[in-house]
Amino acid sequence: MSTNKINEKEIFVGENRFYLGEDNIIYVTVEGEFDVKLVSEMEDAYYKLINISGRKTDVLVENTRSGKPSQEARAVFKKMIEHEFTGKVSVYGTNMVSRILAAFIIGLSNDKNMHFSKTRQKAIKWLKEPD
Repeated sequence: MSTNKINEKEIFVGENRFYLGEDNIIYVTVEGEFDVKLVSEMEDAYYKLINISGRKTDVLVENTRSGKPSQEARAVFKKMIEHEFTGKVSVYGTNMVSRILAAFIIGLSNDKNMHFSKTRQKAIKWLKEPD
């Protein structure tokens, strides 16, 4: 898999995009199937952006076109979610696979700062609500 750093705040891993916005939200667009090698590269991209932020950072994940991750990949996602600088995580998508995946990801963590929405607007609104 190839990682393509567009600039300091935007990284592509294959077709998956990671972007640190001016609003201190990491915007993630995930596409396709996930194996442990791909997710490991995604994890590296995520941590690079977290380190740039240098503080607790909310995450918005679009998984409309995502596939099912392997068991090993799910373990890496769990580690990313539990990172000390990961703030609220809002996942959105409209297809059934994305909803099942989001429910699984939310179920990975005991953290109540995770949410699933059908639309981007609702997902962002939830992120911006006070804790």
